[in-house]
Amino acid sequence: MLEDIFNVPTEIVIDGKIYKAEYDFKSYATLETLTGKGFYKLYNLLMVQNNLTLADSIEIICCAFLKHHSTNDVAHIREYLTNNLHAIKDVNAEVIGAFILPMLPPE
Repeated sequence: MLEDIFNVPTEIVIDGKIYKAEYDFKSYATLETLTGKGFYKLYNLLMVQNNLTLADSIEIICCAFLKHHSTNDVAHIREYLTNNLHAIKDVNAEVIGAFILPMLPPE
């Protein structure tokens, strides 16, 4: 399997544990399935309109961890964020780079 040499996982601490966030095609496809919105619609809501729902924010965050973590880990993150909505803002700010980076052309 070829690795994308331009993508580097972002380490994020959630509930005292370090997780690696990185988007790949499977993560984007899962996100589109869970939210019913494509990448560009989510990008527009997140970056242009600044009007992303909490549910979509949680899914963007959780899908970032699919590549490096088990479904149990992702379920724990989803539950933690659902129960600690204040944590979404801090985590979302760190995940935005992992969400957008793979779609940008390399320098």
